[in-house]
Amino acid sequence: MKKIFPFLLLSLIISAMFILIFNTKEKVTPKIITVDTLHSYLYKNNQLIEIPIYVSAMQEVFSEISAYENIYIFNSDDKKLFLDLKEITTGHSELYLGDNYQKIILKFEMPNLSEDFIIENAYMNISLINDHELALKIGELSLTYLNNTSDLDWLTLDSKRNIDNNEKVQMDYIIIELNEEVSSIEMIKIANNNALEYEIIENTIIITIPNYNLVINYIPLWIAFNDGSIQTFNNHHYIIEYSLLEKAGRLLNIYVLT
Repeated sequence: MKKIFPFLLLSLIISAMFILIFNTKEKVTPKIITVDTLHSYLYKNNQLIEIPIYVSAMQEVFSEISAYENIYIFNSDDKKLFLDLKEITTGHSELYLGDNYQKIILKFEMPNLSEDFIIENAYMNISLINDHELALKIGELSLTYLNNTSDLDWLTLDSKRNIDNNEKVQMDYIIIELNEEVSSIEMIKIANNNALEYEIIENTIIITIPNYNLVINYIPLWIAFNDGSIQTFNNHHYIIEYSLLEKAGRLLNIYVLT
C-alpha cells in the first residue's frame, strides 16, 4: 500500500491540474507541439534516444518521469517499438503565436538491437498515469546496427547552411577535417537511407545533406571505406536552434489538450 500511494497521489495531482486548467475563468488552452525530425542513432549501449516536445502548460507534469505509464513509437504500417524512458531534461523556451512553449526532452534507453530498425512517418504514443493518452507525430526514427566499427579520427567538425537558406531548419553541409589525408571512401551515411554525396579536398570531407523535409540537427555519421572498415561519429548537435517553432512551418504538429 505504501508503494502504491505515491502513484495514486501523483495521478490525482495530474488530474487536478487538468481540471484546474480547463476551468479557469481566463480560459487557458494547453497545447503540445512536436516537430517532424530525423531521429537517427547508431546502436551503442550508452546512447540515449532524445525526442523533444514543446508544451505551453503543465510543464511540471511532462517533466516528471513518474507521470508516464508507457511510451512507444508507431506508424500506420503497424510498426511499433516500445521505449524505456530514462531521463527528462528541460530546455529553452520559445514564443510561438503568442504562447510560450517550454522544450522538454524525453530521453530513452537504446533498445537491444541486432539489426537496423526504421519507422517512417512515426508517431510517439504517450500514456500518462492519469489515463490520458497522446499520439504525437515526430517524423522518422532510424536506428542503425553496425559491426566492427572504430571512432572517426577527426580534427575539426562543422556544419553550414547556404547563405540564401537562413530560414531552413536543417543544415546543407557537414565539413570534417581529419587527422590524415582521406582516400578510398565507399560511402557516407547519416541514417538508414541512400548514401550522401561528398567532396574530398586533401584531408577535408565536405558532405552534402539533401532536403529531407525533416529537421536535421542531431545525428550520427558513418564512413565506410573500400577496405571494409567503418568509422563512426556519435550523435552531435550541429545546430542549436532557439527559434525552431517560428522557422519550422509545415513541419510543426500542434495538439490541443482536451
